Amino acid sequence: MKNRISFTCTCARSYETIMSFKLLFKEGFGGIEIFYPYDMDKERIDSYTKAITDLLDGEAGIVRIMHLPYGRSSDLAKDDDKEYSDIVYKRYFDAIDYAKKFDVDRFTLHLGTRITGNYDKLITKIQGLCDYAYPRMIMVENMPCDIEYGAYEDELDDIFKKVNRSNLKLIYDTGHGHVAMKSTTLEKKLLDDYKDRLYHFHINDNDSSADKHARIGDGNIEFEKLFKDLKKNGYDQMFSLEILYNTVDDLRDYAASLIEILKKVELLYE
Repeated sequence: MKNRISFTCTCARSYETIMSFKLLFKEGFGGIEIFYPYDMDKERIDSYTKAITDLLDGEAGIVRIMHLPYGRSSDLAKDDDKEYSDIVYKRYFDAIDYAKKFDVDRFTLHLGTRITGNYDKLITKIQGLCDYAYPRMIMVENMPCDIEYGAYEDELDDIFKKVNRSNLKLIYDTGHGHVAMKSTTLEKKLLDDYKDRLYHFHINDNDSSADKHARIGDGNIEFEKLFKDLKKNGYDQMFSLEILYNTVDDLRDYAASLIEILKKVELLYE
């Protein structure tokens, strides 16, 4: 049985680099989080698609996650430009369609910025994505600051209630949570309250000053305490290394730090 460790693989990686990750599956990694390729030329899109196809070929039992479009060019909440909004919303559906070829069963979703956003329309858009993706999961990611929707529990709670879809889940990003809340007490309350909706984890570290995507130990997040709480809550899903890295050896090294803590609190199966 594969373990619960997965890693992110962006569209910027070369074919050769992506193929070097195949060894990780043989070494026990249990999942991968890919990205939807867009805003790049056809050659790069085709190269990334072929690389992910070849990487996953013959790999049974690997959990496949996909990060939906995000950022300034794909802000789901932005509503002050109808042409932009329509193009972006369609891109999210295209991404869900693209993911079918990789048997993706869960999607990471950034909700977008509130500066030019429309909250009620955002709720309707999330409902549409959930309905289109069903029975696959749409996982809302917590954000590091209040410029973006979804940074705090009260708003997340309202979003979940209003969207009212069984396949809407929470993905918790440790770095985002540490910057936004700067408090393990608040973090624990969110994770306790969402224990039945928590479906995925992004693992990275920081000192709460900024979202640095650093390796475990390069910040001050109390991972052992966090994982003990998760064990009490019965968390049994993936831990995805969303850490800046260059090579497959970096991923092995970063995973070793994570596995050491997970084994210590008996939250890792193999």
